[in-house]
Amino acid sequence: MRVDFALICDAVSVRDNLLHILGGGITRIWASEFPAPMRASLATRIMLDPDEAAERHKLRVVIQDDQGTRIGSFDAEFGVGVSDALAPGEEVQVPLGFPLNPVRLPREGGYSLELLLDDTHQASVVFRSAARPATPESAGG
Repeated sequence: MRVDFALICDAVSVRDNLLHILGGGITRIWASEFPAPMRASLATRIMLDPDEAAERHKLRVVIQDDQGTRIGSFDAEFGVGVSDALAPGEEVQVPLGFPLNPVRLPREGGYSLELLLDDTHQASVVFRSAARPATPESAGG
């Protein structure tokens, strides 16, 4: 069992066991003031061996700053069952998408999403938050 990939994106949905990702690969969250909502989503794909697919699993996502202070977290449970259509050695994919809008970033700086499967750390997604640069229109000049 492993996290095959995880990325921050503008939006994600899952349909027919496929991830539909819009604007994937975000590494910087811009905000006009802090605290600020993330205004993003998390797209991830988990790969399971067929014997692991028969069991229920828990994904925990912890959002923390670059000092290790927890900003928030959420949990998701999943299970898929075993398919007779799998070829020998083939893994079961579990695509998952989560809105991150409820997460509020308290300040500019570095953050990470820490992904744990059944309480074992699997992946980190690092990003930064920053103040939106002033534009000529907002400068009043």
